[in-house]
Amino acid sequence: MNEKGCSRTWEFIFFLPTRSVTVMLSLEPDHKSADVDSSPCILTQRINQASSIDANRPVFPDRFRDSPDVVAEFCANGVDFVAGSSDMKLEGRILPSGEAVWVTYYWDREHNTSFKTIGS
Repeated sequence: MNEKGCSRTWEFIFFLPTRSVTVMLSLEPDHKSADVDSSPCILTQRINQASSIDANRPVFPDRFRDSPDVVAEFCANGVDFVAGSSDMKLEGRILPSGEAVWVTYYWDREHNTSFKTIGS
């Protein structure tokens, strides 16, 4: 993840209740490419049998804030995606309260902000 909210690698995990499976999709540059910036993207799909825990997890809202907006807010609050560790990430999480948040880690401290768009 960089300071503009762009990343070379994205992972998405879906729970498909009617099939009782979880699907993880990873989109990333071809590791065999000499130039990662101009590399074609590789899509990897992993399908696993869902557990009862998966079936009971809360659902993220349909409308959400996009990564450039979220990263800009984190930067305004002191998170440095340029000078920070090279593996900084942005992840979605649902708190025990039921609130959906975006999360990042900077110098061993967790930062979060609302996942939902304003008004949703």
